[in-house]
Amino acid sequence: MDKHYLDKLEELSNVVLYAKDINEAINKSGDLVKDIIDVDRVSIFIYENGMLWSLRADYTDKIEISENEGVVGFVAREKREYITNDAYNDEYFAKHVDMQTGYSTKNILAVPVIDGSGRFLGVVEFINKKGDFTQKDLAFAKAYSKFISEAIKKHLGIL
Repeated sequence: MDKHYLDKLEELSNVVLYAKDINEAINKSGDLVKDIIDVDRVSIFIYENGMLWSLRADYTDKIEISENEGVVGFVAREKREYITNDAYNDEYFAKHVDMQTGYSTKNILAVPVIDGSGRFLGVVEFINKKGDFTQKDLAFAKAYSKFISEAIKKHLGIL
């Protein structure tokens, strides 16, 4: 691992551990993750009653989507990660979200957010990597989702 990557990981750790409030932890950590994985956007979705809503969605208003739609819905239903490096030709991709937001999604890496007790909280999506997503990106995304789960629990008031 190069020094830049390790420095960013240390900065990420400090942001999540020492942020003044939960929104700061979620937003600043999301910005750092964009740089670490080299993606355009990071979205964090919270799961409630069969629906997912964006706690964080870069450059757009809140997104709401059913667990039966899109890559985020697939990850919510299956509770496992998913990568597509060709979104518009992927069977799970929800094109209507791009139409709603005016964005053009090329690729997605999505992982479930599951807390230490095994409770499913939501999904983190990493969108539009410059190049294809790799196994290294997936390993980092899985670690980030565990890391951010505590901040999400605090945001939701779950003890």
